This record gives sequence, structure tokens and C-alpha cells, in this order.
Amino acid sequence: MLGLGRAGARGIVPLLIVAMMLASGWGMFGVNEPSASEPLENTESPLEASARSSGGRVDVGKWRIGDEWIFAGAMDVDELISTAETVTSDASLLLTNMTQTVVDIYEMDVDNVSTLVYEVFGIGLFEEDNVSMDRYRGDLDVKWNSTDIFRASDLSIVSSSLSVEVEFLAFDRIVVYIANMSVIDTFHPPKEVYDFPLRVGDSWTNNYTHDMDYSGSSPYFPVSEDQVRFNESQHMVVAQGNPNVPYGNGCANSYNVTDTNETGLVQDYRWWCPEVNNYAWRHYRNNIGLWIDFKLKEYNPVPRDLNIEVDLLFPSWATNEDIDAWVNVTDDQGDPVAGQDLLFRYEVGGLNSTITTAADGSAHVVFNTGQALDPSPSPDDTASHGVLAWVAGVDSGTGSWTWVAGGGATIVLDDGLLSLDYQPRAAGVSVQRTRSGDVVVLNPVFGFHAIPGDLLEFTVPVHNRGINGGPATELEVTTPDGTTMRVAVSALGPMQEELVDMSWAVPAGQAVGDVAITFTVDPDNLTADADPSNNVGTFSMFIGRLPFAAINQPVPVFTQVAMLLDATPSNDPDGGSVTCTFTIDSYDNAIGEGIFPEDDCQMEHTWDQNGVYGIHVAIIDEERDTDSVSFSVEVLNRLPWVNITSPSESSPAESSITFDAYDHGDLDTEDDDSPVKFLWDRQCEDVQVAITCTVTPMIEGIYTISLTAEDDDGAMVSASYDLEVTNIAPSEVDMTAWSGTQRLEADSDGVWQVYEDAPITLRATAHDSSNDMYSLAWTWLPDSDIDADWTVQTTGADSQASVTWTEAGMHTISLEVIDDDDESSGIEYGLVEVLNVNPTVEAIPPQFPIGEDQELQLTGEFWDTFSDIPTMAVCWDVNLDADADDDNNRTNDCDVEGVELSWSWEKKGTHSLRFFVTDDDGAFADAFIDIEVRNKRPEALAEAERTTVAVGEEVVIWSNGTTDSPSDMGWLLYSWDLDIRTDSDGDGDPANDADVGGATLRHTFDSSGTKNIRLIVRDEEFTSTYDIQVEVTGGGIMGMFGGGDGGSPLILAIIGLVLVLIIAGTALMFMRRGRRPSDDGWEPPSVMGHETVVDGYDSEE
Repeated sequence: MLGLGRAGARGIVPLLIVAMMLASGWGMFGVNEPSASEPLENTESPLEASARSSGGRVDVGKWRIGDEWIFAGAMDVDELISTAETVTSDASLLLTNMTQTVVDIYEMDVDNVSTLVYEVFGIGLFEEDNVSMDRYRGDLDVKWNSTDIFRASDLSIVSSSLSVEVEFLAFDRIVVYIANMSVIDTFHPPKEVYDFPLRVGDSWTNNYTHDMDYSGSSPYFPVSEDQVRFNESQHMVVAQGNPNVPYGNGCANSYNVTDTNETGLVQDYRWWCPEVNNYAWRHYRNNIGLWIDFKLKEYNPVPRDLNIEVDLLFPSWATNEDIDAWVNVTDDQGDPVAGQDLLFRYEVGGLNSTITTAADGSAHVVFNTGQALDPSPSPDDTASHGVLAWVAGVDSGTGSWTWVAGGGATIVLDDGLLSLDYQPRAAGVSVQRTRSGDVVVLNPVFGFHAIPGDLLEFTVPVHNRGINGGPATELEVTTPDGTTMRVAVSALGPMQEELVDMSWAVPAGQAVGDVAITFTVDPDNLTADADPSNNVGTFSMFIGRLPFAAINQPVPVFTQVAMLLDATPSNDPDGGSVTCTFTIDSYDNAIGEGIFPEDDCQMEHTWDQNGVYGIHVAIIDEERDTDSVSFSVEVLNRLPWVNITSPSESSPAESSITFDAYDHGDLDTEDDDSPVKFLWDRQCEDVQVAITCTVTPMIEGIYTISLTAEDDDGAMVSASYDLEVTNIAPSEVDMTAWSGTQRLEADSDGVWQVYEDAPITLRATAHDSSNDMYSLAWTWLPDSDIDADWTVQTTGADSQASVTWTEAGMHTISLEVIDDDDESSGIEYGLVEVLNVNPTVEAIPPQFPIGEDQELQLTGEFWDTFSDIPTMAVCWDVNLDADADDDNNRTNDCDVEGVELSWSWEKKGTHSLRFFVTDDDGAFADAFIDIEVRNKRPEALAEAERTTVAVGEEVVIWSNGTTDSPSDMGWLLYSWDLDIRTDSDGDGDPANDADVGGATLRHTFDSSGTKNIRLIVRDEEFTSTYDIQVEVTGGGIMGMFGGGDGGSPLILAIIGLVLVLIIAGTALMFMRRGRRPSDDGWEPPSVMGHETVVDGYDSEE
């Protein structure tokens, strides 16, 4: 029921109560200032006390669109990284500035209730530089985007969505996407993280259904499955104080609201700062597995043109009762705003009505509290609900209709209200402990405890739970040693609270154990307290002693060997147990390699790197008192290992083989990609510092390769491998032929051409392992197809053979190279064409003419290869007109063999000679010469038997002394002119008469006298005469033939017949020689006495 400007019927009783309060001088909303109160006069007591105002009601914050909070954010990713399946990283704490902004205010259906909500958007970039990720160094970025929906009436969380995008920037240029995940958390009913109004000691329980919707992907982190869980969480305002955030002292009066789960573990705490209408510090774990801290740096509210405040008649009231409320509207100058329409909402009761402010800027409302219970029950009240008053309009920023300004208050429903009830709220006691300058706010979650020497500052709330105001009174404090003191408490109005501050310095001799401090309000019963049984409150805490940290010094160990870190000598003198937290320095002596809590104060740890490491052990006892000790341990370097692997146990010489050292490692390396550095002792074909080494062993036998591996600590180990290098056959045989210094070039068919008997040097090279090269055996067969017995053998790295071929034609050269293991190169072949060298003949110089039958002596000169000379056919053809061998070639008759020619001709004339030689290949050479044969003149010579004869006596004259060439001698014509003075033939020449023929003259003169007889000798060309005188004396035998020198007719006839026969014989001779006498130019001899012959040979002239 809503009443405007007046109270309804059901509001009569409350109004009467108000009237009574006014009459008695208590103001309904007034709060008396506390009077100054001095500590009790006990100078020996360590207790001091004073009273002060509570500072007013801490109620729900009022947000506007555009309100902004900037937080310093820190994200601990250790837990998230521990879930990574394929990635390792040393990233731990990422920092950011996170901005939260109210982006919208609107109505939505929340569990079937029309609810006014805030939408808040958060954005941030968490960063950490120079971190390792999968063994690479780079920068890790986490992009944060969140959207939270809060119920405006109490800031309960309706839903929260978060998306994170994780990127890793390696080498300043390569972006690796690590994860892109999001989660939407929805709470039914909304999760009430604050139970306004906030008071230290208030607690409540949330029971809700938690829907978690996950999405996204990551190659490294698992993405959770969607799930729905029923959760119960406990919440408590555990402390009031300064959270010490960057925002400063503006949040010095903040409230720590801690959220614990079913097991009592803290899962979230927030320091609510009334100054900024939000938390100043939040520490929590989200559902992705990230621990987050947000600490306020800046608060930037939008300007408030309208300020709306909701004042309730009573901050607490009974259920299902009417209560008055006033909505007060002022402008930015604090002046009332009249005529302002507002929407008044009491959502839990379904109330949503329009109200308008009066001239004083206030609108009066009466509404019924209803019976709806709080879904977050609290032992301190029945329920608490929000009341809202909002102005709806057009947002000047967006131009859209929205909720632009509002205010609210919380109505606490309490069915246990009395008329007057003073009580000290022991559950709301706050304790601040100062120890050695360190200030700690104690709370029920962490426990209340101290040691001698601590200064404890208590804040004790004295609360009036009644609906009537009460008078001033006192609070009596009784310390653990029985000392009491009192402090004045101001008069308290309805539901009013005053804070009493007291301090107690724990005495040095305070015994160990629980102590109690008793607070008694109104010890003298000055008030008409309706329930005096709750006027006494007891606050207990434990006084103990600091624990003592000690360790057993461990002995050095190698890397990868667990070292026992033992802090069991630590103890707690007050009899409690202690737990230990080991903080192990990283290798560079910076804290942070690991923090390990251990309940039994023992742990084993293994180091990957050698060195001296600092260990810090912090122990904590049951009272959360701590002590610590630091010490160092030595971790010894573990040698790396390396083994050389070969693809085979043996390898032919001069074959490449790659050894590798993949089997290596260093258990304590800092670089898993390159745990050791390599150095091979052989010259690798690539580099000597790589994990592989390719070499080519050149020598047969055992080839040993060694490798030194050095780890990142400078420790070195070596390994070696013995490879059997096996023999290789000679190869790459290269055969060349040389003539002197000139290398012969083969033709297109690969054939060398040489001349027979030419000295040729065959050279060859081959390839083999170096230790075989100088023992290679070379076997040449220069003429393997013809003369397999002709071999040339050499030994050495190369070979040469001097050869000569004597036969023209194609010849095959074979070469085989064999090493000392009898491995053969195979037969290499070469082809040579031996060209015949044609013989040559020296030209025969011109010869002087010779006579018939004169022997000609000639020596032919020729040249040819030595191999051809023994078989050379050397011939003279002395008659080029005759074909003696009947081969139809008249110039190739071998009339005379050999170089020497002794020859003569019977006939005069020019005779052509051919001197020729022919080798075994049929090649020949020749020389021609013409020999002039001249006819020799005959030389007639006669000798008479007697030069004086008688007439009739036979004269015998011989011609035996006549000479001519032998061949002409048989053909000479002899005639005798018996008287050179008588021309017997009548030719006019008396000296050429052939009176008698024949070589011998036998003649009888028939007359006496001197007879001049002429011998005429004629060959085919010339005539020679010889005269001889014979004296014929008278008488003699010739007289019988009738006288005269001519003799008797009978004698003459006989002589004539003889002459005829001689002439006929001579003619026949000339015919047989193919000549006629006329051809020889024969003339009858001149019978002119003796003819003088000079040289026996006459020219034709």
C-alpha cells in the first residue's frame, strides 16, 4: 500500500511511536555527538578507551551511466599454466590498468521479477614482458573484457561474462595465439556479495544455482565443459579499515567483505569503499583459473545534476508493516528540486509507482515491508531489501530514453525489534594489531591472536536494537587480568550505533592461552533496557608466542637430484603446530622460482641449474604468527652427456657419411632447444659446431671421430666413434696419349690416330684412397686384341707406358688398375688407329751417258719406318717398255731387287729406269731416271800373218784386235777393200770397196805389188777402218789362176759367193734386232786409208 503525503491506517502505530520519541526529546534521525570520554584513571593499566560516532549507515551505492573506476590489476597465471597440456612458461604475474564503466541502466526480468540493473563493462590488457613460452622468449598479453550485470537495489550479481584473449609476441614480430576463451556466469537468485547496510561482524549465506557457459579454443589450455552447480557461500564483514590502495586515504574507512566456500576457504574478498560507491580492492579467483587483484587507482564519477536520497522512517522495521519513506531531490548546488517526477520501486514487494517532489524537493511515501524473505539469510536480521527512487529520461550522452538518476536505501526487516535494547555487538568488534610498526587488521576469518608487546586497538560497536531512543550510559571493559575501566556511551537513538575505541598493550609477562575481554553496556542499569541479558559481550583471543624457525642444513647435491629441505627443528613455544612455506630463489637469486607451503615442514626440491641458491623458510603457527630463516644450498652441476651415432658401422673410403649427436642432453640446461654446444674434432663439411658432422674419410682403416659437448655451465664431456673405413676399388681411370709433349686428341669416335713406329707415351691416372694411391699396380696391354702378350706394368699413383705400334690399323689398348687389396678398377679401353707411314725415295741424280754394254752402277735411296724396312720390297724396273710379270703394268717389274743396280744395255738409246719401294701396307714410292746409252765406235785392227807374200801366196790377215761393245761384237760387219786405190764397186770411192767379207782375210794376189788393204768394220751406226800394206812379190800360186790381182774367175766366184753370204747374214742380224741398215745410217766405208779414232765413242752428230 502506497500513500502519498499522508500515512495510511496501518501506519498509525509507528506514527504514534514517533510522536512519543519527539515528545521525549529524541530525534528520529538525530544522532547525538558523543561526549568526550577519558580513560579510567589507572595509569598502570595497559587499557585505554574512548567512544566515537559510527560514521553513519553504510548503504548501497548509487551509480550513473558513465561512472568510471580505474584499477591497478594483477593477474596470477600460475594455476592456469599448470593446466596447460603442451606449453611451459615462467609467466606468473601480469599487470594492467583495468577500467570499469557503467554503460547502461535498464530493466530486465530476473527470476520472474522486473528488476532495475546496472550494466558495467570492464576492459584491460594484462602484460608481462620477457617471459618464456614453449622455450621462446617474448611478451605475453592477456586482453580482458568483462560485462557484469548488477541488481541496482543491492548490487547483487545477476550475471558476469568474461572473455580473455591470450597472445604471445616472440622476437618482437611473431604473434602466437595462445588462447581465446570466455565464460558466462549466471546466478539464480543473484549472488548477494554485499548485504547492505554494512557493519563489521554482519554475516550472511548465499544459496544459489551457478550456471557456467564456456566457449573458445586454445591449443595449449583445456576449455572447460558447461556446467550447472548449486553453491553455498558464506559472507562476512570481517573488518573496517584502510586497504592501502593507490587511491589513497579516501578509502581509509572501507569494509572487508570476505566470501568463503563450503569448506571455509576464502575465495573472494572485497573492500567496500563508501567514498567511491564500489570496492577499493578485490581479490578473487575466476572460473578460468586466474587469481586476480584489482586495486583502485582512480574514481571518475559523472557529474550529478540531480541527487536523490531515500530516507526511511526507521532503518529496520518489522515484516508486513507499513513504513514511511521520504525521497529528497536536490540539484548540483544542493537546492531542493520541486515537481520532479520519480519512480519509486520496492521490487521485492512488486511496487513500482510514480511520485513527484513537493516544493521542498521531497516526496513522502508509505509502503508495506511485506513478508518476502532474503535469499541470503543472516543471523542478524530477518531480511534486507532495497528501496529505489529513479528518474527516467533521455540520456544526454546517447540521446536514448534511460534511467538517468536515482538513489536507494536498504530496509532491514527484523521481527525481533524491541522498544529499547542496548547491546555490545561482540561479533562486530574490529581489532587492529600493531607489532614492530606493522599494522594488521584482524578478523574472524584469520583469527584474533597476539603476543606480548603487541598493541591491540579494538573498535567495539554499542548498538541500540530498539525502536526507541535511550539515554547516555557507560561501557565497562574488563581486561584479561581483571582490570576494569569504563567509557561513556552517548545516548543512542533507535537502531543507532556508537563505536568505542579501546587499546590494550599485551603485557610482556602475559601467559600463553586464551584471554577474554568483557564488554558490559549500561553496567548500572541506567536505561530501561527491554532485554538486559544481551548487555554483556565477551571477546576472546589467544595470546601466544612467536614461533621459532630453524633448519637442518642440507649437503650439496647434483642437479636433478632431490634435496631434502628440512625445517622440522622449527617449533612454536606456545605449544601449537607450525607449517612452513619454502621460498626458493631462482638461479639469478631473485625470489620467485617457487613458493611451496608444507604442513610437515619438509620438502624435496630438484634444481635444473647448478649454483648456490637461497632458501627462505617462513613458518606460521596456529595463530598465524610467523618467523623465518634464510640459508643457502649448493647445487652441483651435472655433466652433460653425448653419444655419437653413425648410420652404419663401416663406410667405403671417400664416401660421405654423416655422424650425429642427437643422443645428447643436459639435465640442468636452461635451453631445452640447445642444451649443449658441440665441437667436432674433424673438419665437417658444414660446420664443426652443429649437431651433425658430415665427413669423407679418405684413408682405409679405423676412422675415429670425436666430439666435445659443453653445457651452459662450461662443463665438457667427450665422445668418440670408430668407423671402419673399407677399401674402395680404383676408379676414375683416365687414359691419355702423348706424342712428346703434345697431348693427342681423340676424334669424335674416341680414337687416337698415330703413325706407325711413332713413339707414344700412354699416361693414366686413377682415383683411390690416399693410402692405396702409391701402391696401385697398372697393367697395360697396348695391343690387347692382337698381341695379348705385349704388356707394360708399372706401380704408383699414376702410370705411363712408352709404346710404338709397327702395324697400321686399329689397335685396342687395355688398362687395368689393381690396388693392394686386389680390388680392380675394371678394364679401361682405348682405341688407337695406327696410320701407315708411306716410304719415300730420294730422287736419282742425272747420270752421264754410258756406252752400250757399259755397266751402270746406281744406288737407290729410300726411307720408311724401321719396322717396315725389313719387309720393304725394293726394286728396279730397267725396262719400262716390257711387262715382265704380266700384270698389265710395265713399270712395276722388279727386274732387279735391292738398292744397288748394276746394269748395262746392248743398244744405244735412252733407257728409262724406275726405282721403287713398297711397304707391307702396299704403299710405295719411286724415282725415275733416263739413262742415255750411246753406241761405241768399233775400232778396227788387223794383223797380217805376213806382210810380204808372193803372188799366189795366200795372204792371211786377222781382225782379232778389232773392238766394240760386247753386244756389238757379234754383230759387226767385216769387209776388206783389197786395194783402196781401186774403185772396184764403181761408187767413186776406191777406199770403201767391200771386196772381201769376213773377219779374217784370206786372199791370194795374182799380181805383185804393194797392196793397200783396208779392213772395214761396221756396227749399226759407226764404221772403223784399218789399213795394212802387204807386199806381193811376183809369181806365186796366184799365177795359176790366170794372172792379175783379181785372181782366176773360179776364185773370184768363190769370193763373191762368200760375200753374198756375209751380207745376207748381216742383214738377217739387223732384222732380228728390229732395225734396218738404213735405220742405223750405215754408209759404205770410205776406203781412204786409216781412219783415226779418238775415244772409241762417237756422238750422233
